[in-house]
Amino acid sequence: MATRNKEDVDDFHTIVAGSEEYNDDDFTPDESSFFWADMGEAFGASGYEWKRLHEEFTASENHLWGADGITPNDVKQGGLGNCWVLSAASAIAEKPGRIEKIFLNESSTLNDAGVYAVNLYSLGVPHTVVVDDWLPIKNGQTLFSKVSKDGAMWMAILEKAFAKYHGNYMHIAGGDPLQSVKTISGAPGKYIGHANTTVEDLWTALSEHDGSDDTIQAGTAGGTSDQYTNDDGLYNSHAYTTLGVVTLSDGTRLVRMRNPHGKDTFRGRWSDDSELWTEEFKAEAGFTHDKDDGRIFMQLEDYHAQVSTTFINYDTTNWGYDYFLKLNDTSSSPGQWSWCGAECTRHVVTLTSEVDQQVHISGHVW
Repeated sequence: MATRNKEDVDDFHTIVAGSEEYNDDDFTPDESSFFWADMGEAFGASGYEWKRLHEEFTASENHLWGADGITPNDVKQGGLGNCWVLSAASAIAEKPGRIEKIFLNESSTLNDAGVYAVNLYSLGVPHTVVVDDWLPIKNGQTLFSKVSKDGAMWMAILEKAFAKYHGNYMHIAGGDPLQSVKTISGAPGKYIGHANTTVEDLWTALSEHDGSDDTIQAGTAGGTSDQYTNDDGLYNSHAYTTLGVVTLSDGTRLVRMRNPHGKDTFRGRWSDDSELWTEEFKAEAGFTHDKDDGRIFMQLEDYHAQVSTTFINYDTTNWGYDYFLKLNDTSSSPGQWSWCGAECTRHVVTLTSEVDQQVHISGHVW
C-alpha cells in the first residue's frame, strides 16, 4: 500500500487536454480487470463487450454528473456484489459537492480522450487513480454500476477506479461500508452494533448524525446469500444507505433508507403499499410511492431489530488532515477491508478535541 502511494500516476490534466484517446495500460479492457486467473479467481460474466463510454452513449443525453446533477438516486447496483461501495457513494452524494470534489474532472461533459481521475485514500493518504472509459457493456447498459435515468455516469467511473485501486472488480465483491467511505473521502467513522445498543440510544445517534452531514449506512445480518431477503423483504448481508430520520405527528419514529439496487423490495410496516400511510403522514415524511427509487421507510424498532450494524463516517468538510507514511514498507495488500495479508497490525487512537468530545479512530497498517 505504501508503495502504491509513492508511485507516479499518468498526468491526467495533460491527457484530458490532448487530442488522443487514453488507454490505461494498468487496467486493460479484458478479463484481467475482472479477476486474476493465475490467483485462482473467477467471474462468470458473459454476453458483454468492452466499449468506450463516450462512443457508446450519446454525449447530449449522458453526462458525468447527470442532467439533474449528482444525487443518491444516481447509484444503481449491477451484476457485482459490491453494495458496500455503492451504498457509501450514495451516502456521500447526499451532500452537494462532495462527489464532484473526489473527481479531478471539472466538467460534466464526457471527454473525447476518455480519461477520468478520482482521488481515493490509501492508508489515510490521498492517492489519485486515473482510469479510461472502457467499460463492459451488455444489452446497451453498463454491466456493473448502471447509468442513471438522467444519464449520470459518475458511479460507473468511481466503481472502476475503486476496482483498479483494489486490483480488479472481483476484489470489491463484499466489504465493509465504513471502510468504503473512508477510502473515498478519508473520513474516519464508528460502528454501532444493534445487539449492544438500545432502541433509544440508537435513535439518539441517528438523530445527531443526521443533522450534521455525516454519512450513515446500515448493514443487515449475514448468514445467507445477499440474493435472498428476510420476511420483510430486506436483503441479507447487504448494505443500505441510511438517508435520515423523521418523527411523525403521532410520535412514530421512522428511518429513511435506500437500497443501492435502486429497487424497493421492502414489505414490512411503512412499506410503499402500507395502509399506515395517510396523506398527512406522507407529507410529513416526504413520502412518494416509487418502487424504482430504492427508498424505503422503516419504523425505528424494526430498523433496530432487522439491521445488525449502523455505520457512521464523519463529515470532514472543514477538518484539517495530518498523516504519516511508512517508507520502504515491503508488505502488501489489495486494500480490501478483510484482506490483511501475512501481517496486519491494528491501531486504535483516542483523540480529545477542543470541545472535549472523544473520537475513536481505528485502522490497519499492512
